[in-house]
Amino acid sequence: MRETLKSSLEEIDKMNAIVKSLLDLARIDSRIKLPQDKIRLDEIIEERFNQTMPLARYKGVDMKVRKSEKVVVIGDILRIGQLIFNLIDNAIKYTVKGGRIEIALEQEDGWAIITVLDTGIGIAKEDIPYIFDRFYRVDKARTSGEGGVGLGLSICKEIVDAHEGRIEVKSEAGKGSIFMVYLPAATRIGELLNEIGFA
Repeated sequence: MRETLKSSLEEIDKMNAIVKSLLDLARIDSRIKLPQDKIRLDEIIEERFNQTMPLARYKGVDMKVRKSEKVVVIGDILRIGQLIFNLIDNAIKYTVKGGRIEIALEQEDGWAIITVLDTGIGIAKEDIPYIFDRFYRVDKARTSGEGGVGLGLSICKEIVDAHEGRIEVKSEAGKGSIFMVYLPAATRIGELLNEIGFA
């Protein structure tokens, strides 16, 4: 009886996660104009790092942030925070005890570049083109015991697209993954506005 109840509660948690993720996607889809918050990415990364560190420690995963410069982007501060959280959470989820996660931030050619590297189980080459699709779940190795619903990375993609950025992944099964997010830095936005006469 106790096991049945536990199983039922786990399924309820999974369904709640699905509903929350779908609501997030619906809000992003329906948003006509993003808030124009001035966002310090280095500060948001530090906040999300501190938020997820207890889980990394619990799993025995070494996680660190490489010292990063001050980088500012313009957009929705809540969604950018969610993007960074999802990427770190995804890395922790698929990195086993003794593994390593490294988060970095840099600015190059007008782009703010967020990198999340992990030494986890990786992604097979044939699955990479589909990992940002809604409800796409790679295989049992990446989903068993983790409660994934196949929406976390698709939400990341939607958020990045809404901010006129791009997201890339390099991965190999058994060798970890590197996710790279490119967002227009505030300096780049100013340059573009100058070019079209709006600044």
